[in-house]
Amino acid sequence: MVKLGGVNRRMPALVANASQLVDPDGLIHADWKVSGRHTTIQPGVTLNFAAGYRLRVYDDLRAIGTEADSIRFSGTDWEGIYADPDTDGTVEMSYCVVEHTAIGHTGLSISGNALGGRHSVRHTVFRDCPGVGLWVLFSLMDLSNIRVEGCETGLNLFETQGRVEELELAHNDVGLRLESWNEDESSYLRRVLIRDSSLRGAIITSSSLTLENVTLRDNLDVVLQTVSSTSLEL
Repeated sequence: MVKLGGVNRRMPALVANASQLVDPDGLIHADWKVSGRHTTIQPGVTLNFAAGYRLRVYDDLRAIGTEADSIRFSGTDWEGIYADPDTDGTVEMSYCVVEHTAIGHTGLSISGNALGGRHSVRHTVFRDCPGVGLWVLFSLMDLSNIRVEGCETGLNLFETQGRVEELELAHNDVGLRLESWNEDESSYLRRVLIRDSSLRGAIITSSSLTLENVTLRDNLDVVLQTVSSTSLEL
């Protein structure tokens, strides 16, 4: 197990020859790969990536901040956090901020899990990600107390199952994209506020679900768009 700690620490201890990869402004000039180990990022850590670099997750990543001392993933046109689909690692994040990715890149992208592990993101903010704030594909996922703002698409869930509740999707081009979502006792979408989208509040495709305590407010173009055999209960 590897731990990265220290309040407001900028230099990532897991990068070999870190002094050569981190410039005087604290920007990381390398892809940081979480691979072959369990990695924990502790409260107060800030990771700032230079343009063109990303955090690649191939094993278990735990980024657990606190309400008073969050963990920040940031940079200058960096490429976000990508969980590799060909490994069995899981992502667990709480009290984090993910921000300022490059055009077309996602704040956090999780794609599949070979052994069916369950990812979780709680009490986390995604902002200023010109691609997608949070994108989950082919995965088991728990999301709660999430805010996504200033992104092309706030939240994109594709063939994903899980518990999704207490979300605010604000000031995105599209607030929510939901495709191939089949609701059951363990998979639901509750208590979601989608507001001030410039193009679409929500786009729901090939899905069956109940919108329970879901509010769409002040979305400028289309409030709710359903596509291709979608069944909704309001």
